[in-house]
Amino acid sequence: MQVNDKQEKGLSPGRRRRRSERNNKSGFFKKTGSPDGKTDSGPSQVKEDGKEAAGREYKETADRDQEEAAGRDQAKAAGRDREKAAGRDQAKAAGRDRKEISKKRQGKSSGKDRKEKKPVPGIFSLLWSLLGVLALVAACLGTWQYMKEHNMVQRRTVTGGQADLEKLDVEPYPGTLLAKKSNSLDGVPFYSGPGSSEQTGLFPEGKCIQVTEFTELDDLRWVHASYCGLDGWLSDKYVLVLTREAIYIKPGTLVYVNAMTEKGIQGYARPDMASEVVRSGLLYGEEFTVEELDHGWGRVTDQGETFWINMYFMGSYPSEYWKVESLRSSEGINLRQEPDEHSKSLGKVPENQEVLVLEFHKGWGRVEYGGLSGWLKLSYMSPDKLPDQR
Repeated sequence: MQVNDKQEKGLSPGRRRRRSERNNKSGFFKKTGSPDGKTDSGPSQVKEDGKEAAGREYKETADRDQEEAAGRDQAKAAGRDREKAAGRDQAKAAGRDRKEISKKRQGKSSGKDRKEKKPVPGIFSLLWSLLGVLALVAACLGTWQYMKEHNMVQRRTVTGGQADLEKLDVEPYPGTLLAKKSNSLDGVPFYSGPGSSEQTGLFPEGKCIQVTEFTELDDLRWVHASYCGLDGWLSDKYVLVLTREAIYIKPGTLVYVNAMTEKGIQGYARPDMASEVVRSGLLYGEEFTVEELDHGWGRVTDQGETFWINMYFMGSYPSEYWKVESLRSSEGINLRQEPDEHSKSLGKVPENQEVLVLEFHKGWGRVEYGGLSGWLKLSYMSPDKLPDQR
């Protein structure tokens, strides 16, 4: 069988080879029997038979080719379907993974937020609790203070006890106390009442103060004292009993300037630092006689001028019994030939040494010590107990 050019060209090389082999096997001529029993191989009959055989072969080949092509197409389609299905599965898996990762991240983020937010309520809760406690404490203190100020807290007057104070058993107390010196204090604080935390002023250290009342509150001893018209309550740990005598400053007492400053102190027109300055440059040792006292101020007259001075910076000569108490050096203080800091030093008088002052002059005291007679500066000393308290 002859194949036209178009059909031949449409076949692949493999198919053309297989077709050529089949044609060779079948041949172009086929033997057929004639009516007379002889073999007839006429050209026309052979030609027709070859065409039919070739047509059948071509049809079979085409069918197989179509089946093969359909199989390939089906395989490709199945492969594509599998790929698409695999892609969808991968996409779903990736989506699930992303969701899980997102959930985990959200969980971690929310966990962090919760961790970060936890301290905030705790801080506010703590602050509210602290405010509540402070409010309660303030209320308790206010109630306690009110009760004390209105004499609602039980307190009793002590008529015995410590050796220094048991002699002050007569009311009113005609005694004199000493405000102790201390390196840790700049003045001795006094308060509005016994046990009170409301400080109302300072007493000068190393000065004589008047005791007017002595009470005990919650096993603590409190003293009501006065200095030059300034009064308040203070703990007995800040005072020392000197005597039952009234040797504190009062009108008619000779006082001296006890401030060691180059410019000195000032005298005012009234007992108020905001008032007019009448006298300036009052230096250590200048002496005046007090005429009147008013809330820690003293009125004096000098050279025809009357003015007020702050008694916190003044000293007096309450008795002849004194003790070295400089709080500056354990070596003691200088015993000088004259009542002057520039005078010759005769030697040292040790700290806490008790001495008997024989003479006073402008803030100095003449004493005899170690066989020597000289002058000690009183600003480095404090009045000592009188014999009735020794």
